[in-house]
Amino acid sequence: MNKQYAVFDWDNTVRDGFTLFDWIDYLVNRGVLTEEIQVAIDTLSDKYKAGLLSHDEYAHLACKTYAKGINGLRVDFIMEIAHQYIEQDRCHIFHGMEEIFGYLKKSGIEVMVISGAPKIILDFYKKEFHIREIFAFKERVENGRFAGRVSYNYGYNKKKTIAQLKDKYGTKPLLGFGDSDSDIPLLKEATYAFSINTNIENAMRIDIVNHSIQKKYIDQIIHIMQTNKKEDEG
Repeated sequence: MNKQYAVFDWDNTVRDGFTLFDWIDYLVNRGVLTEEIQVAIDTLSDKYKAGLLSHDEYAHLACKTYAKGINGLRVDFIMEIAHQYIEQDRCHIFHGMEEIFGYLKKSGIEVMVISGAPKIILDFYKKEFHIREIFAFKERVENGRFAGRVSYNYGYNKKKTIAQLKDKYGTKPLLGFGDSDSDIPLLKEATYAFSINTNIENAMRIDIVNHSIQKKYIDQIIHIMQTNKKEDEG
């Protein structure tokens, strides 16, 4: 039997807002990054909101700008700051997500994350949320320091990553969660697709109210997993 798995986008799907931008804000406030980096990121955000940049272009340029900003800084220095930041980041996680991840673990369904969020931050959640694989944005490192370039970024062209997962696990995702056009490939491939606060064709919409996933949606997701488990056992 092929291994079952669920695929999640991260930003505005598992958590409110963009991880990279909150992380940059924190680094600017700590004096680690210059305000010029913040201005450059805000400019990209304005262009994206105005429709001048696609989601993929936005993800590519934002990560490239951040990577240049931390050029030359020691990895252990940034990791120490990331440890201090993570509790602040947890406040952005939508209430109810912990329950969904926990039930996926209980049901034996592997969790994959495909996102343009910084892997340096997402790795803190890997054990807590029982995540099997994280495909995210990673900075290039040379001799213990950031090299000012992007090593890889899975925040765009998610169709390619989904194809790799299908080849590796021998089946398409059982569940898919996303919120934007860049997530359409993972939602189209999933047997059961869920869109967060957005209307995406052939995906069940989940509305976030007061930073929480309503119980009726959690119950629906758990019901799907329970039904699927019974069919497998049958």
